[in-house]
Amino acid sequence: MRVWSAVAGFVSGRRTKWLVLALAALITGLLVGLGASPKVSNDPAAGLPASAESSRVAALREEFPSGRVTPAVIVYARASARLSARDLAAIDGRRPGLSRSRCPPARSPQCPGPGGRASDGAATPPRVSEDGRAATVVVPLDRAASSKELAAAVDRVRSAARAGLPAGLTAQVTGPAGVTADLAGVFDGADVTLLLTTVVVVALLLILTYRSPWLWLVPLAAVGVADQVTTALVAIVSRHTGLSVSNATTGIVEVLVFGAGTDYALLLIARYREELRTTSDRHEAMRSALLRAGRSIVASGGTVALSLASLVFATLPSDTGIGLASAVGVICALLSGLLLLPAALVTCGRWLFWPVVPRAPAHHTPETESRPTAPDRDGSGSEPPGNEAERREGGAEPERRVGGAGGVERHGGGAERGAGDSERHVVAAERTAGGVEARVSGAERHEGGAERDAGETEHGVADPERRTGRTEHGVGDLERPIGEPGRRVGVRERLAGGVWFRVGQVVARRPRSVVAVSLVLLAVLGAGLSGAHLGLSQADRFRTKAESIDGLATLSAHFPAGASDPVTVITAPAQAQTVLRTARTTPGVASAAVAETGVRRARIDVVLRAAPDTGASYAAVRALRDRLHAVPGAHALVGGTVATDLDTRDAAVRDQRVVIPIVLAIVLVILIWLLRALVGPVLLVLTVVASFAAALGGANFAFTHWLGYPALDTSVPLLAFLFLVALGVDYNIFLVSRAREEAVRQGTRAGVLTALTLTGGVITSAGVLLAAVFAVLGVLPLITLTELGVIVGFGVLLDTLLVRTLLVPALVTICGRRFWWPGGLSREDGAGRAGEAPPVRASPVR
Repeated sequence: MRVWSAVAGFVSGRRTKWLVLALAALITGLLVGLGASPKVSNDPAAGLPASAESSRVAALREEFPSGRVTPAVIVYARASARLSARDLAAIDGRRPGLSRSRCPPARSPQCPGPGGRASDGAATPPRVSEDGRAATVVVPLDRAASSKELAAAVDRVRSAARAGLPAGLTAQVTGPAGVTADLAGVFDGADVTLLLTTVVVVALLLILTYRSPWLWLVPLAAVGVADQVTTALVAIVSRHTGLSVSNATTGIVEVLVFGAGTDYALLLIARYREELRTTSDRHEAMRSALLRAGRSIVASGGTVALSLASLVFATLPSDTGIGLASAVGVICALLSGLLLLPAALVTCGRWLFWPVVPRAPAHHTPETESRPTAPDRDGSGSEPPGNEAERREGGAEPERRVGGAGGVERHGGGAERGAGDSERHVVAAERTAGGVEARVSGAERHEGGAERDAGETEHGVADPERRTGRTEHGVGDLERPIGEPGRRVGVRERLAGGVWFRVGQVVARRPRSVVAVSLVLLAVLGAGLSGAHLGLSQADRFRTKAESIDGLATLSAHFPAGASDPVTVITAPAQAQTVLRTARTTPGVASAAVAETGVRRARIDVVLRAAPDTGASYAAVRALRDRLHAVPGAHALVGGTVATDLDTRDAAVRDQRVVIPIVLAIVLVILIWLLRALVGPVLLVLTVVASFAAALGGANFAFTHWLGYPALDTSVPLLAFLFLVALGVDYNIFLVSRAREEAVRQGTRAGVLTALTLTGGVITSAGVLLAAVFAVLGVLPLITLTELGVIVGFGVLLDTLLVRTLLVPALVTICGRRFWWPGGLSREDGAGRAGEAPPVRASPVR
């Protein structure tokens, strides 16, 4: 804490804040200049480990000329008639033009194929279906081309294929090249659309939260800097390492940085505004806010970053790329929120909060502010004189704890209270047992804030004799009788009608009923997981129409469904005929043929009867592998797009079994460190797991019954778990950390209700904002990102509005001091030295 105290003083210092801003501008400029764009790959095989069978096939296929091409399959068809001789002549006559269309117009007269010869890129002769109503032509495109180059080539092929066709004859380009091009088209300009939509959503919610025309600009700018730094760092790493980054990765990371960064900003600004209402020096207010809220924010960001970084244990490089890139983004958002944002806020001053500017009452000056000030290290005169030990570490008072309980008391700048100081009988803030600040002036009660008890002992524990009465449910009296020092007029009337106060009263009166109803609701939502399926086919990955998907449907209607993308078998040449015969007799296989033979290996194309990425196609691939692996001396390997998708699904299931326990262990360890307890952390982890299951079940029900989605994408459950558990526990950390702070003074049961009342507004705002930001992923017409955005957004709302608001406070109320076991608060908290004091009914206010 001494290091953090020094950092807080440096960031919020009168002169050093300018250095922080200058360093931030310099580092951001350097990284953005060096970063450029990340190295992006949308190749499905790149998302698998090199040891996967389909990855080995992809590597061995490079030895063949066909291994350097990606086929674009053109499907010509008539809706209700057979192809005429004129149709077939028109299709065959387009082959030279299709071959030239692979390359840009400047090179089309002499357009070499991937093997270096023009013949390597020649379009194949038409293949007519058995019903005579469709024909296919395959145009080989360069596999080494970038996504943009491949998309441009597919566009040229589509134009050439349609030019001058007889009336009623249609042409659709599909196959691996067509699907890849349409996928690239989805992300064409999507980064700008996603960024602008995210910025607009965040800006609107910040304006609604702060009701200020200026304040929202500062946190938004800080988060924007974090986003640019993240993009630059990911670009640098992807270009110099084997980190797998796709267009989907960059979109997810961008949304996460804006969501998490804005959440941290909301929580810090709420505490800063609280301190501004008690401290006339804004620099001291920011330092105090950082000291009080910083630990929770660091714990929260650390939980998210470490949880995402645990994806290094995943076998799928695509998941590892998302995890590491997201962890970098969260760290950048955390550093921006704790270093850049505070310096910017204190530089701008209180006017940012206009029209409701938080000010300390003119007649109320904290004790240290009422004394003459001595210059601190930068000569600003903001540091009060006193014991030298109180000013070490850059002027910040070292933390004070109660028996290791971790309750940090008010630091330098004049907030520490002493029991029985007669000079402060009018201006000192006496804290009620309900945790609400009471003052002589009628200054507006600030969000999330409360002052220390005027009756605290020198060890930080409130003197029970100085505390107000507690109601039968452990909630303190919110208002003192008129005439008593420290009374603030209207506190009871204003808080008793508040939403979060009323919620706390419901929890206090019937905690067991609240727990029961919450668990039943979570269980009902979780039941939506029954019958869930994992894995989307190529035809099911787009929410909008795509020509390649329509072409697959046409192809499946007239040819074997797997004709557009045959399974690839690599074997020894000497055993090629044996492998061919075995493949042809395998269930689910429509046809097989030797496509290429080399000195060391032979390639066999196997057409499946089932459509790609279906259960039947996966069963056929498994059967092929079982049979061909048993052929002596063949060393046969089965790959291709369908096999790649199967290997991806199997790896995703394995990663879920491995990564999820690691994430839960990380979250549990951080909670134990933060709360210095065991019972509480275990309960909190269980609540976020239940929330995840409910969110996944409820979303799956909506996907299958309302939106018509056939399944969850293979990567969605694991990513949704990571985001929901890590981000969901954030709100519990903020709530329970404040509850622990309050429990030191007023007891566990009263403390958690006070924490709920004081943090309800800001945490709810943060949750709604994060849910809205993840919902922005729905602007991209990919079902995978839509599913992820809906699950995470719905889960965050569950965590915010149900788990953090009702379930966790109810569990803490039921457990009482046992929630902190085996920590010091489990034996002694603010309710009394011997344990929880018996409740005392508060006298009504007249």
